[in-house]
Amino acid sequence: MKTIKTQAQEPAGAALALPFTDNGQDVDEKVWFPNGHGVSIVRDQCTYGGRAGLFEVAVIQPSDDAHCSWDFDYTIPVTNNVVGWQDIAGVLNLMKQVHDLPPTALALPGMVARPAQVKP
Repeated sequence: MKTIKTQAQEPAGAALALPFTDNGQDVDEKVWFPNGHGVSIVRDQCTYGGRAGLFEVAVIQPSDDAHCSWDFDYTIPVTNNVVGWQDIAGVLNLMKQVHDLPPTALALPGMVARPAQVKP
């Protein structure tokens, strides 16, 4: 599992991008946004849609100030459960919704939302 904190200095008008290359392999990624919210993106044989090559996405919240541990967050308006059977467009849509939420008490000061990659 790789955890990605978002990077500073986002180009104007940049779009969110997946923090991994989809090569059909198992995926277990965590992405934290500057507002303090995060998403867990997973795919394997036991996830909802994994056998069909699709992803399971959950909204997560940090359990500590360092964002090293996390819990599922079912209290926000984006979703109240894990969301399975998501293609790449669905994952990006959920990432955008979480990215646009109001900041939490554990927001990352001075950060601008951007996972590992930004599409021009």
